[in-house]
Amino acid sequence: MSGVVDDPSLSARFRDRQAELVANAAEDQTLAARLTRRALDAPTFTLVLGGDEPLEIELRVPVMAEVDFLSTMQARQKEIETVAEYAALMGECAEILGRLCLDPSLDAAFWRSGAFTTDVMFSVIRAASEEAVDRLQKAKSFRPKTKR
Repeated sequence: MSGVVDDPSLSARFRDRQAELVANAAEDQTLAARLTRRALDAPTFTLVLGGDEPLEIELRVPVMAEVDFLSTMQARQKEIETVAEYAALMGECAEILGRLCLDPSLDAAFWRSGAFTTDVMFSVIRAASEEAVDRLQKAKSFRPKTKR
């Protein structure tokens, strides 16, 4: 386990930090802050959930730390031995989903509430992961091949 504690205020602090980065003029920011702002302002995409009433969920493309978490979540889930560990992992997942979903009603509190079916949660996770991987593959295709 990573030892990360579920922190309900994390989402609020993240949004505050995001707003702070956007508010600052680019010339006043460090390179790291400008890269973070660029990643958070990255293009978005829409996941369409089928069914009787199709729903569209607009998502932000995940940053690398979020992709890492999402890609290791399944393996971490298999290592869970206690209810507390499971709750902590789901809390981390809720925070990330709350940041990725651009609709304010789909915040971390919604994802922590469990008021949805698991196929919705996994559809969002899968779509975000696939979008990040697709963009990474496209970026790699523009890199010149080097000879060693």
